[in-house]
Amino acid sequence: MELWYFDDGFLRKSVQRKELKDLLGTLGGTQEVAGWDAEGVCSGSGISPSAMAFLAVNLVKESKKKGWLVVVQGAKEQEELAAEIEAWGGDPLVIPEAYRGSEKVHPDADLQAEWIGALGRCLETPRPKLILVTEQVLQERHPTPDLVAQGLRQIRCGDLLDPMLLMEECIQSGYRKVHTVAERGEVARRGGIVDIFSMHADLPVRMEWGGDRIESIRNFDLHEQVGIGEIPSTTVFQGRPMEIKREGSLEDYLQGSWGRVVCSQADEGQQGFSFGVSHGFSGEPIREAGLAEARRRRVGSEVRAWLAR
Repeated sequence: MELWYFDDGFLRKSVQRKELKDLLGTLGGTQEVAGWDAEGVCSGSGISPSAMAFLAVNLVKESKKKGWLVVVQGAKEQEELAAEIEAWGGDPLVIPEAYRGSEKVHPDADLQAEWIGALGRCLETPRPKLILVTEQVLQERHPTPDLVAQGLRQIRCGDLLDPMLLMEECIQSGYRKVHTVAERGEVARRGGIVDIFSMHADLPVRMEWGGDRIESIRNFDLHEQVGIGEIPSTTVFQGRPMEIKREGSLEDYLQGSWGRVVCSQADEGQQGFSFGVSHGFSGEPIREAGLAEARRRRVGSEVRAWLAR
């Protein structure tokens, strides 16, 4: 793994795979990672969140398995571990718990969108290699991968597509037509520009047309309503999250050989191996790319300084 950042016009590395591997060996974690990889299903109890995150990042990079599933007790532990992994330079996919509603109470739309979005990212290429779930997410029923895939539509820069037709298809799928996009599930059009905040996405996109050809696709800031980065393609979810039948399991999304680390209260009686490491950061995952990279750079700098002693 190599994380990069731009500084004074030059492309530089923040944290290198070799440095993390050297730190792992120095701290005596190499054998533990190798043992976990061989065992396939193991307990992470007794290990601090930061140390667990550090081990998970190394495990994903050194393992021959398709990926690793880390199971924690609840949503709070899930968010904390995701933040720790991001600071170590990992890229975890968090599949959240989502209140599915009842006869009298509707499901939370944002949680539904995050849930469907995370399942959708399990199907994208490249596939995620590190997935964080709670015990509830692991046990509950999910839509089958085929149903989720049917609702995902990829749109690429250069595609020939009628913007009016795209608008109509989104509205038929449950999107709200608005003047200015402000939240998930909204779509707006101004001449040859269409803004969509997909029901499953973290950021809205702005597509600009020249005739019937898409000339550019950008993520944009909801508050400033200005583009924040051009992207080659985007995915729009055109299904209806609240109407999708849940007849599958999370296992259906894990193709190939996956390892599993279980961190739960059920394992508290087991003694975790002694391993002390922390980057000093905590809190929720940072969604803004620049801030997240700044934190990774700080951790990378500290790792290099520690190894140089």
